[in-house]
Amino acid sequence: MRLSHRSFVQCVGVTFFLVLLQPTTTFGQVASESDGRRLVAEQSRRSPRVVAEPGGQRRPIVASDVQFVREVVYATIEQDNAPPIELTMNTAFLKDHSNQLMPAVVLIHGGGYGSGSKEMFNTLLQPLAQGGYFAVTIQYRLSGAAPYPAAVHDCKSAIRFLRANAGDLGIDPTRIGVLGHSAGGHLAALVATTGDDPDLEGNVGEAGFSSAVTCAVDLSGLTDFTLFQRDQPGIRRIFDEWFAGPDATFDERIKQATVLTHVDGDDPPVLIVHGEADRVVSIEHSERLRDSLAKHGVEFEFLSLPEVGHSVARPETAAAVAAFFDKHLGGSAGESMQTFMPEGRASQGGSRRPIPPEPLLAPGKGAASKSGSNDDPEDPEDPEGPNEPTTQPEE
Repeated sequence: MRLSHRSFVQCVGVTFFLVLLQPTTTFGQVASESDGRRLVAEQSRRSPRVVAEPGGQRRPIVASDVQFVREVVYATIEQDNAPPIELTMNTAFLKDHSNQLMPAVVLIHGGGYGSGSKEMFNTLLQPLAQGGYFAVTIQYRLSGAAPYPAAVHDCKSAIRFLRANAGDLGIDPTRIGVLGHSAGGHLAALVATTGDDPDLEGNVGEAGFSSAVTCAVDLSGLTDFTLFQRDQPGIRRIFDEWFAGPDATFDERIKQATVLTHVDGDDPPVLIVHGEADRVVSIEHSERLRDSLAKHGVEFEFLSLPEVGHSVARPETAAAVAAFFDKHLGGSAGESMQTFMPEGRASQGGSRRPIPPEPLLAPGKGAASKSGSNDDPEDPEDPEGPNEPTTQPEE
């Protein structure tokens, strides 16, 4: 069941959110209490889900001090001769935040612009919420629904939604950060470097509010589409589907979507994390962004992970993300993020691999993925991220 803007704002406006939400939970009605406001939810009859820890211990996915609210509609897009599209977010925050305004973090999933889901970042909501953040993971339109720049418009709309309703949600509108992985990393970096650029704001959702962010985290993201040839294997699907449109303006769209196009001295701080053995998105993208930020005097941090591929879900990443957000947004996620990703434990798909002798698409070669390789970007069993493009640049 989805929550409308008004219902969500009314719910979060109370000091405590008295609901523990599982995927099958549905919302009931708002009833009166001593303060006249209480949210009542129907609980799933299933036992809370648990995950295995080293040593056979099991812990609940949902912490008792964190409130989850799923399927919150942040924007509705009307369509001709078709039902409207409802863009939604999942949210998490502390049930008791001591009446203090919370910084917010917007999470943007990857998936090569044509696949993926906001649910991919659900597990990151809890440690961020425990660190005092109002954390959200957002849905955006994929290439099958709408080409570029629709996804950018949607991400900016989510930020405007939070800022427009900041007073009711208990959010500090001056402290909003963004994080994304892969395609989501590109979108996060683009949101950060374009600020309130009217050419990329769009007309989705709330209007009259800023979509600028305080800081951004780019995990394994693409930053420079001008590196590629239009017919290059691996990137061709993105060019054909996500950048669909008139040939006459193709180069203009590519330039506008390139993060490096927009970097200037007014950009917010950026944390860049990339695996040195990434054979899906070359680390050259992150190195180019690092160099451009340095050239323009923008504050940044750069973490390269030896022998790590496209997934950077590792303890050192969690520590860096927590420290970065805590520094720039004022939360305290260091301990909760370390518990979420303790030393010696990596998420599925985040195992270390030897650096390959040569990338799947070495500069100047433009070769397709090797036969039988488990790094095939179109292989759904690829542990480094299904349906992600192989985006090593061509010279």
